[in-house]
Amino acid sequence: MRDLLFPMAASDFKSRYAGTALGAVWAFLQPLVTILVYVFVFSVGFKSAPVSGVPYVLWLLCGMVPWLFFSEVWSGATGALFSYAPLVKKTRFPVELLPPVRAVSALFVHAIFFALLVVTVLLCGEPLTAYALQAVYYSLCTFALALGLGVLCAAVSPFFRDVVNTVAIALQVGFWITPVAWSPALFAENIVRALKFNPVFYVVQGYRDSFLGGVWFWQRPAWGLYFWLVTGAVWAAAAFLFKRLRPQFADAL
Repeated sequence: MRDLLFPMAASDFKSRYAGTALGAVWAFLQPLVTILVYVFVFSVGFKSAPVSGVPYVLWLLCGMVPWLFFSEVWSGATGALFSYAPLVKKTRFPVELLPPVRAVSALFVHAIFFALLVVTVLLCGEPLTAYALQAVYYSLCTFALALGLGVLCAAVSPFFRDVVNTVAIALQVGFWITPVAWSPALFAENIVRALKFNPVFYVVQGYRDSFLGGVWFWQRPAWGLYFWLVTGAVWAAAAFLFKRLRPQFADAL
């Protein structure tokens, strides 16, 4: 199946923008505009001050890059069975490959924005240290959690068509309960402690630890263990449901 995964992901990435004037540029333009809007609103509109001595634009970008990756993987994997409905109806095709195809497709965009983040760090005069290497680990964390959620939602989406829209709403709410655009320092410790039950909090903070904070991931052992326990539970539920419901996918679609 690995022989199919990357060619299908590349084809998926190209086909989504086939026939448009800008082509694959749209894949980068849409999230870039989103980032610029937030930068304008918070930096110009609300005149957000630097956070812990770091320019707000850079601080925001460290949160936006993993969040956009997370949302793209989760939403893309959720709708994979609908996007490839003809393949689902082919009895010999490995249907379990479809959510990862959409997830790997999102990696192409993430790689560009990851590079943009590195360039922004340098332009803002921040040192690029060895801590930045662990951002790859946090990207893998993001991918694992988002794909697990995507497989879980994809398994039930043929039977409950509202799942795709529900995920979109969950992502809207999730953005504001994750410290992407706001600093945890603004809230009381007990509120922050509660918000840390959101596993994406771990990833966003990890990106800032990598590029701004100078903290290694193994220095947060309890938080990391919690993240992987949640991710493991999501994958266990996803694998069970997908295997159980797979024989009915073709009829439901």
